[in-house]
Amino acid sequence: KNHSVTVSHTVVNQTPTIPDKMRPFYVLKSLLSASVVSLFLSTALAVSEPETTEFINWVVRADPYPDEVAVVGTTLKFEWPGKHNVYIHPTGNCTEDDRILVGNATGATFTFDETHIGKTVVFSCDFQSHCAMGQIVSYM
Repeated sequence: KNHSVTVSHTVVNQTPTIPDKMRPFYVLKSLLSASVVSLFLSTALAVSEPETTEFINWVVRADPYPDEVAVVGTTLKFEWPGKHNVYIHPTGNCTEDDRILVGNATGATFTFDETHIGKTVVFSCDFQSHCAMGQIVSYM
């Protein structure tokens, strides 16, 4: 005897459905999850690239400015009353050869980047004899 069997398959959509009264909860849950992920990523990025601003009271001082340590990403903000300026002196002293202007107005800024690693950057005020009077600082 030969038996013949016919098999029938029905494909059912396996996507779970969310009851109408539960949909607002799932939408809120999705938004909250996305917010947490976004907060985590923005915090991680902020930690991985530290950037700070150092404010410098840029005046002629009775005692010389101490040598400082340069950190990539740090911005120096020179603030002063009266007449001053800020120049970078590649010579490392008050000689004005090849000097580079940073700013002629209070609030002038300079940011250290990778090109400054292993180098000394010397800032001075070239107004009158301010540099010779000690308004000069080195960042290494």
